[in-house]
Amino acid sequence: MTVLVVDDEPIVLKLVHAVLTGAGFEVLKATNPQEAMEVFDRHGSPIHLLLSDIRLPGMSGVELGDRLRLACPELRVLLTAGLNGWLIQACVLERGYAFLAKPFTVQRLMEAVHSALNQTAPAGTAQPK
Repeated sequence: MTVLVVDDEPIVLKLVHAVLTGAGFEVLKATNPQEAMEVFDRHGSPIHLLLSDIRLPGMSGVELGDRLRLACPELRVLLTAGLNGWLIQACVLERGYAFLAKPFTVQRLMEAVHSALNQTAPAGTAQPK
């Protein structure tokens, strides 16, 4: 399974990359939404999960998820942030995106990734293989 990780905090990006790679995932990295869209477009095989911070320069993780799902409707989306309350309800959950609050443990990260990958596919799409 391939995961595209997007975070503008280098230490978070490095940690998530190391954990997911160690768990056997193919991990692609980007530090901003523009770079993420370029990586997504260049990658030859399917990307199964977008794991992105909500707060990014130039475009939110929610908007990035929306854009990438236009090209790949079966893409799962897991968003992270130190936010809670109405923002999560309005912007994340109503789209069928998963949410992981920061700070998170390695165990909680892995649980959230597996949960997001195993959730029911968005309407009219196929399950990732």
